[in-house]
Amino acid sequence: MKTNITLHRGDITKIAFDAIVNAANNTLLGGGGVDGAIHRAGGPEILEECRKIGHCETGQAVITTGGNLPAQYVIHTVGPVWNGGTKQEAALLGDCYYNALALAVDKGLKTIAFPNISTGVYGFPKREAAKIAVRAVHEFLEYIPGLEEVQFVCFDEENYALYESILFPANEAARLIRQIETAFANVPFPRETWAQADLRDDYIDHGPAWEAAYANAWKGHWKDIPVAELHPPSALSFLKPDGMRYYYPACMCYCLRHFQDSDVSDLYDSTFYAAEKRPGFEDFFEAKFSLFDAAQREAVAAFLGFFDLASGDDYAGKALRGYWKTYLR
Repeated sequence: MKTNITLHRGDITKIAFDAIVNAANNTLLGGGGVDGAIHRAGGPEILEECRKIGHCETGQAVITTGGNLPAQYVIHTVGPVWNGGTKQEAALLGDCYYNALALAVDKGLKTIAFPNISTGVYGFPKREAAKIAVRAVHEFLEYIPGLEEVQFVCFDEENYALYESILFPANEAARLIRQIETAFANVPFPRETWAQADLRDDYIDHGPAWEAAYANAWKGHWKDIPVAELHPPSALSFLKPDGMRYYYPACMCYCLRHFQDSDVSDLYDSTFYAAEKRPGFEDFFEAKFSLFDAAQREAVAAFLGFFDLASGDDYAGKALRGYWKTYLR
C-alpha cells in the first residue's frame, strides 16, 4: 500500500495521529517553539518519560507517550543547529526524519506528523530544510513499508509555501507559466516548442531514421510533426541567433509543463537540454538578457527558485542554475 504524504498548516499539538514528532533538544527537558508547545499541551507525563530516557543525540530519536495530546505517542528527535553547513547539518537533519520514521514503523504505528525540524531558533535555512525533509521521507518510504500517512505540519506561511511547491508542484508551475508569459508578453512565442525545433535541426543532420528513434525515446511527444514541415528553413529560422529572442521564456515554460504531467520521467532530459550551452550563442544570450526588464528578471529568478525546490535532483538543479544564473548577474 502506498503511503499518503500530506501537508497541513496549523498547530501540531492538535493533530490526532498515532504519533507526532517533537523538535527536541539533547536534554529532552523541553524548551521553546514546538518543543515547549508539545510539553505544555501534553502535560507532565511526557516530561517524566523524557527524564527516564535522559538524553538524545543529535539526529537520533526516542519515543514517549502522548500524554494529554490527541496523538498517542510523541517521537522526540534532536535537529542540528545551523553552523553554515560545515558541521554535517544536512546529514544530521536527514537522520532526524529517517530515525523518527523507523521508530514509528518498529512500534507498528500507521500515521505520523512532522514539524519543520531545526528551522526555528536552530537557524537551519527553511528552503534547504524542506528539501531535505521531503527527500528523506521519500527515500525511507521507497524501501520500508508500513506507514499509511506521513504529514508535514507547518506553523508559518513561509514553510507551508515551500512544502507545497515541493509536494504539489503542478499548481506553482501553472502560476509561474502565467508569470513568465506576462513578463515576456512583448516577446513572440513560437507555435512550436524550442525542443521540437531542436529535433528538426537534428533531423536535417541525421535524417528520418534518427528522427523516428528520437521521437520514440521521447514517448511520442514529437511524433505529430508533419513531414512537410521538416525542412531547413523552418529549423534554421528558429535556431539562428535572431530567432533565439524567445528562447528564454519558451525554455522555461517547456520545463515547467513537465511538473503538470502525471508522468514526469523525461523532465530531467528536458532540463539538460535547457541547461546546454550552444557554442556561438552565449554572447547573444548574454546581450539579450542584459536588456530584460525587472519583471522578466524576476520571472527567471522565480523559475530557478521553484526548480531548485521541486526538481528533487541536485545534479539537474545545479546544471540549470549554473546556466541561467550566468545571465542574472
